[in-house]
Amino acid sequence: QKDWQKKNKTYAGSLQQLNIPENDIIIDGRKNQLKQEATDRQFLVTISDEDGKSSQTINQDGAIVSGNR
Repeated sequence: QKDWQKKNKTYAGSLQQLNIPENDIIIDGRKNQLKQEATDRQFLVTISDEDGKSSQTINQDGAIVSGNR
């Protein structure tokens, strides 16, 4: 996102624009899914496990802004 933003003066609107898969991300043998929300000035990316019991959200500054385990 940071490289995209430097080049385009805005954050990418989708993970697809960044060539990042949204589904079937395997961590510790479990499928996970990424979701992104973006505006010109900020973004959030959330990764959640397949059963929805665990998720983490990170913002454009690299700060974890929410999560559950």
